[in-house]
Amino acid sequence: MVRLLGDPHQLAAVEAGGALRLIARAGGAVERDRLHRFRVPGEADASLNLRDGQDKGAAFTWYRHKGRIVAGNHEAMCDAVFSAWAKDTGKGLTSLMTAADNTTVTALNVRAQAWHIAAGDVDTSRTTPLRAGQQARVGDIIVTRLNRRRMIVRGRDFVKNGDTWRIEKILPDGRLRVRHTHHRGRITLPAHYTATQCELGYASTIHRAQGMTVDSSHALASARSHREGVYVQLTRGARTNRLYVAIEDGDDLDDVLASIAARRRAQLSATESIAALQREIAAPGQLAAEYADVTERATAARLTGVLEHTLGLDRAAMFMAADAFPALVRVLGDAERAGFDLPRLLARTALGRGLADAYDPAALLTWLLRERLGRCRPSPPGRPRQHPFRTLAHPAAHPGTARRHPPCRRPRSPQGRRRRLHPPSHRGDHPRRPHSPRMARPAPRPAHPQRTRRPHRTHPHPDTPHPQRRIRPDARRPADDRRPHPRIPAAPRDALARPRP
Repeated sequence: MVRLLGDPHQLAAVEAGGALRLIARAGGAVERDRLHRFRVPGEADASLNLRDGQDKGAAFTWYRHKGRIVAGNHEAMCDAVFSAWAKDTGKGLTSLMTAADNTTVTALNVRAQAWHIAAGDVDTSRTTPLRAGQQARVGDIIVTRLNRRRMIVRGRDFVKNGDTWRIEKILPDGRLRVRHTHHRGRITLPAHYTATQCELGYASTIHRAQGMTVDSSHALASARSHREGVYVQLTRGARTNRLYVAIEDGDDLDDVLASIAARRRAQLSATESIAALQREIAAPGQLAAEYADVTERATAARLTGVLEHTLGLDRAAMFMAADAFPALVRVLGDAERAGFDLPRLLARTALGRGLADAYDPAALLTWLLRERLGRCRPSPPGRPRQHPFRTLAHPAAHPGTARRHPPCRRPRSPQGRRRRLHPPSHRGDHPRRPHSPRMARPAPRPAHPQRTRRPHRTHPHPDTPHPQRRIRPDARRPADDRRPHPRIPAAPRDALARPRP
């Protein structure tokens, strides 16, 4: 049977983590409902609120009321952390300093070692090299940074990453005789291991501090810290946990704490990462964005082909090399959506013009196309393009239109012309009368309205000519021909008789 023990809300492994979080979310984990580390009433509930609380403004409320959080610039906070650690260590308590970066941790370790040397707790007669250029002496506390399963301490315990040891003796060959600070087990560490995988252990990074339990913890944070890291820093001490926030001038502490509570850096497992990527790929927004991108690329390739086919490869290459070629592709797409024939539009706009001399030929062609699109309307398929209406507005452009419709006279509508050509019998024989309270009787309509355009051929009298029939002289007949016109009804003979002189 294998039992896994851990907190999924703490920092995951540096390389690949998230396994405990995945197990906890899958429902196969048993959670403890009571915390036994803290000795101050209310601190256990405060730590749970800091870990799981949804209200980011209330995550640090208990620590603020207890005076556990102070703020200042970076140098002042480093001094405050070291002074509080030195005070607790002087009382015989086990104290720990934590920071997020290795540079600050190294500086605090050097200051703590100098404090022990000044207090006489460290033997300075002999030193041994450690990692990162540090020097260790008898009485110093070191931390191992690499697991060594073959270095058995006692029983089944072995040297692990993050274990703290106190140096008891430095052997002539450089080996160290050390003792574990918690379970008191002893082991001799090889010289090459201590020189490459050991550091001073008075201060620690947040990742290395996970799993430690001390009397007091003094944590250095900043505005860039995240919630999981600060949660680890404020849960290492059994008696007290204090947070020192390094802020810039003008920053408000409450705002910085709220930003820390809102910033989470939970690491996902490989399974969760794959599931998240699958959801992201299948999301409608992602699919719509991909479709729009593919459509834009395909449209650009097709319009580029139209440009090469119409203008030739050399001229098309000139436009494609210009900076404004994307704008040219967009205006061609607009013209195509508006219904224009692109080869014909390009031929009329680009061919026969000196576009090669322009600083940006694509920009000039784009401007010309937009001007033409603004003036013209797309022609239906198979029909020639009509002239713009703006050219028909001026009478001088069409002399025939000017003769029929003088500027001072408005042309008559076809309906008015139709009423004028119809005889009175078709419009009704009722003469106009002045308006009266009684509704006028509407004029009767012909039996076939669709035939009203042609004048009626029935006349009141056979000798009376049609009122709207026009008499056109025949140019082929001589002027002295007095025979009746075939289109004019013959008049009575008495009307044609003339008295003789």
